[in-house]
Amino acid sequence: MIKMDYAEDDIVIVLRYIETLYIRNCVVSGYVANKYEIEFSQIAFQISNDSSFSIELIIERIKKMIVSNEIFRSNFLNLTVSAKYGKILLRELNDRFEPEIQIRKDNIKIHLEHIMPKKLNEDWKIDEELHKNYLNRIGNLTLLGQEYNRKIQNFNFSKKKEKYTESKIQITNDLVSYDKWDIEDIEKRQEDLYVKALEIWSLDI
Repeated sequence: MIKMDYAEDDIVIVLRYIETLYIRNCVVSGYVANKYEIEFSQIAFQISNDSSFSIELIIERIKKMIVSNEIFRSNFLNLTVSAKYGKILLRELNDRFEPEIQIRKDNIKIHLEHIMPKKLNEDWKIDEELHKNYLNRIGNLTLLGQEYNRKIQNFNFSKKKEKYTESKIQITNDLVSYDKWDIEDIEKRQEDLYVKALEIWSLDI
């Protein structure tokens, strides 16, 4: 067995590419993670047995598995997520651009907020089918910390914004700039989040 010595910085870059593959392919595009097991086992074998298998070659092999920007964009703009992945994605989208205030990964007090609420009322006049299709879109979700209050869940958007102004979570505080909240705004925010996501999970780290 050949022992390969890789610099710590190079290992970090490889790990970031693996993260990018998982987010773009599995979380956003819905591909099954175990389809990559054979490829990764082959990479591991070459690391152990081929002294010429450089960091550049490892990265090249991983990049070939990652979906293109076009596919990533198409899937992200239609992305519907579970609470688990919604928290993960929004936390990363916030923290990578707001280094001053980070959301602790083990912070159980961070809540996932549906901007357009789960239950419609007279304040939310939206077609039921559209409500169903857009409720769990990443563009309709945000995070709340100590300012979270179950009572606001079904408030109209103007009242919700009063709470969003109190938030130290930047992606939530940013919602104050919206005058209204409807399907068009959900799509616009989803596009804005995609721009950030593309920078974080880039093909050129």
